[in-house]
Amino acid sequence: MEIGYFSSIKKAEQKMHKHIKERDERDKADNEPDNWSQYLGFHITEIPVDDEENIYPSNDQIVSVRSYTPDGKLWDECLTSHGFDSKFYGRNPEEIRFHRGDIVEVLMGGESYLGIVWGVPPVMSHFMQCADKHPEWFVMDCTDDSYTIFYLGAGDTHGHSECTNVFPPSKPVSKSIEKRLREKLAEMEELYKAE
Repeated sequence: MEIGYFSSIKKAEQKMHKHIKERDERDKADNEPDNWSQYLGFHITEIPVDDEENIYPSNDQIVSVRSYTPDGKLWDECLTSHGFDSKFYGRNPEEIRFHRGDIVEVLMGGESYLGIVWGVPPVMSHFMQCADKHPEWFVMDCTDDSYTIFYLGAGDTHGHSECTNVFPPSKPVSKSIEKRLREKLAEMEELYKAE
């Protein structure tokens, strides 16, 4: 669901908070939340607006993406441009919210999926070590600011999800689903170890 287009991050955040307040008031008046009240979170995507040529900006024109919790608190952000000439230098360790084996909920195409983390975004010190060894070819972009996550299903079900699309589970995870996800992680670790 899109709430609108705004001329600044601040104005977009103000509208998001107004929307949250209206949602909460509506839920309180109805005495129960409706389906539209159950948000995984919010995204604010920063794009250029002073461009006569590109009325509909493409992904490579995204300047930044910020994600917020359902109550409007900043959750994560990717401040690396999505353009072809952008560079990603890794994250600070404290910015990595999840680690191998954590169960997460991932937003993909307007729907959310439970998964289990296998790989985390690179940290700056790792980037510097690799860049020092191979400066001629070691370049990362915004797509490297992601988690590698396995999902339930047959075979290799991994995906690379941008950090701004990965949240803690919005509802309790049953023991049986948690067990299946941990089994999937173990299965895939064995598969990749064998290769």
